[in-house]
Order: sequence, then C-alpha cells, then structure tokens
Amino acid sequence: MNRRKKQNQVFYMVLFSIFSAIIILLTLIPNIGYILVPPISITIIHIPVLIGIMVLPFVYSIGLGLVFGLSSLVASFIHGKTPLDLLFQNPLISVLPRVLFAVLAFFVFLGLRKLQKIKNGDTVIFTIVSIITMVFLFFGAYGISSTIHEENIPARLNLLLALAPIFMVIGGLLIGAYYLMLNHKNLKNNIAIPSAVMIGTLIHTILVLISLTLFGDGMGDLVPLLQAVLGSNGFIEIIAALVVATPVSIAIKAAFPERIPQDFFTKERREEIN
Repeated sequence: MNRRKKQNQVFYMVLFSIFSAIIILLTLIPNIGYILVPPISITIIHIPVLIGIMVLPFVYSIGLGLVFGLSSLVASFIHGKTPLDLLFQNPLISVLPRVLFAVLAFFVFLGLRKLQKIKNGDTVIFTIVSIITMVFLFFGAYGISSTIHEENIPARLNLLLALAPIFMVIGGLLIGAYYLMLNHKNLKNNIAIPSAVMIGTLIHTILVLISLTLFGDGMGDLVPLLQAVLGSNGFIEIIAALVVATPVSIAIKAAFPERIPQDFFTKERREEIN
C-alpha cells in the first residue's frame, strides 16, 4: 500500500467515524434524531448517512447504513415506549431497511453522476427532480387535508384551496433552486447531490414502511400507510435533508477535492487508489 493510498484510507476512516458518532448521538439521545411534532415524528438521522454516501466509497456507505440500523435497534430497547417503537426491536425493521437504503442511495447518486455526463443529462435530472417535487407537494397537501374527516368533503376542498398557493410557492422555490444550480458554474457539477438526497430520503421512507408492513403485526396495507407518511413527515424530511445535506456535502467536496473525487468507480480513481 503506497503512501497516498494510506492517507486516503485514514481520511475515509476519520470521516466515517465522525458520521458514525453523529448517527449514534442522534439515535440514542431522545428527541434529537426523531423530532416529535404531534401528531407526526420527523426523522433526520438519515441525513448524516446521505452526506457520507456523497463523500465516501461504497464500503463505508454500507457501514454507515449498518451503524444507523444497529443504533435504531439499540434505541428501540432503551427508549421504546409505543407499540410502533417496539416494532423496531425486530432487526428486519430497524437494521435491514437502513442497510438497503445506504446501498440504493449510493447507486442512485452514482447513476445520477453518470447521467449528468451524457448529453442533456442535466435536463433529464432537472425533469426528474421537478416531477418528484410536484408529486410530494401533492402528497403534502393530501396529508394535511386528510386530518379532516373524509365525509366533510367541502372542508377538505377549502383547505386544499387555501394550501395551494403555499405549496406552489414552495415548489417554485425548490425547482428554481435547482435551475440556478444548473446555471451556476461552481455548482453545476454538484447537481446530482440534491437530486440523490431527495430520492435517497424517499427510498429510506419507503423501505422502512415496507418493512413495517411485512414484518410488523397490525400495520395494515402498504398503500394507505405510504399516503399517510409521505404526505406528512416524509415531505418535511425531504426538505430538511435538502437544506442540510446538500450544502454540507458540497462544502466537504470543495474542501478536500484531492481526497473526494466526483466518482469513486471510475477507472482513473481505481488506478489512483491502487
């Protein structure tokens, strides 16, 4: 192992240790990683995992997902009170989806990086992000309106009409931010980061809900559960992840360009490491 490879491995281990410590603290300290805003609980523990995925090689990404899952498992025994909390004492619910989330999010980021390199790839990414943004805005409005009894249709329609301008502004700001990144010379190369953050957060939510449906007794059907969660805390979790993970990932990449290449799987990078 040459000197440069040793330095890179030490750098990756240090970053991995920092992200792991943050994940453990967020998981084990009550009301930090899981922010309770009745009647929903907002998860932000996946954010350091996403940041690590953007700046670390694949093996370390899996490691962060495993740390996330094991921390959730331990926390369910220490702090678990509600029936939903106790379900996470099952590793198939607490550990498995978190590891799969890290793996899939890494390859989503890698795929977006590859897509960005082809002709009109930026346009394709922008279109994907815009569609996902509008879908989540719809689910966000649906989730809020669902707090009103289904039979009170006029009240639900009035609420949706009142929320429409707010969600249009939010959607316009998000899509506008992506458009500005595409046209900013210093940020254009990082457009895959917020896209992967958004899709990765969605993947995490869906995987956890699938695990709860398959292995959690009495959780009901998957589709209604997805509608309820994606329309409430899932929407907020995506916004939080975008606001935190995007600038932090870009800043780390900018601070250590010689240690963090744009693509860990390129032939040039493998030759450099070896």
